[in-house]
Amino acid sequence: MALRAFYSFLAFSAVIVLYFALMHIPEFFSFVGTILSVVTPFIVGFVIAYLLNPCYNFFRKKAVGKFVNRKKEHPKLTKGLSIFVTYTLIIGIIIFLLYIVIPQFINSITELIINIPGYYNDFTVWLEDFGFGISDSLLNDLISSFVKWFTDLIKGIKMSDLIVIKDITVSIASAVATFVLGTIASIYMLYNKEKFLAQIKKLGFSIFSRRFMLKIQRFVGESHITFGKYLSGVITDAFVVGCLTFIACVICG
Repeated sequence: MALRAFYSFLAFSAVIVLYFALMHIPEFFSFVGTILSVVTPFIVGFVIAYLLNPCYNFFRKKAVGKFVNRKKEHPKLTKGLSIFVTYTLIIGIIIFLLYIVIPQFINSITELIINIPGYYNDFTVWLEDFGFGISDSLLNDLISSFVKWFTDLIKGIKMSDLIVIKDITVSIASAVATFVLGTIASIYMLYNKEKFLAQIKKLGFSIFSRRFMLKIQRFVGESHITFGKYLSGVITDAFVVGCLTFIACVICG
């Protein structure tokens, strides 16, 4: 009887919320946007924690756990060291990849700029071979037109364009802040994941029936296993393709 009354209360509340949402659509979407802006760091943190959970479990059970727990159980120390090693490893990999990619990208742009005259000469020779020629006057006209277009573009920048640039800068700063807060939240989630899972189960069993919660647990478990296998396959595939591409680039110079 109490459970039926609770479901009736939830249905009645949902109808009221839906009615006010339809009557005040702009205010409703503004409210939803505010809620999303508040919970976005926690969503990002959950995604980061979920993706790093296999690596964290490996260090906690196979590496750090065996090293720390040889004589005495230290669960807090094990969790703390495992999280530290996990994030240090991931950040190190990201920095290493950026260290490899960014200099190569700068070198490629620099070589492109330096070789533009040679590319132009090759292009003119190619055109002359097909019976087309570019005179100096035509080249000067093209350069003058490009300079005029670029100058007009700079002069045409208005205050509204500067406001757009400011908005883009603020959006980038907000995204960076959200990622940083999400990373901090992910550390907290990984450290207390057993407590969170226990609280969620307790809340679910207190609201819904045991049969329904067991179905939800089975569904979530199967989804977790399926997504884990898919993610492992994607990472393996990316690693193989990366190795093959590296070998091909080394061979081609």
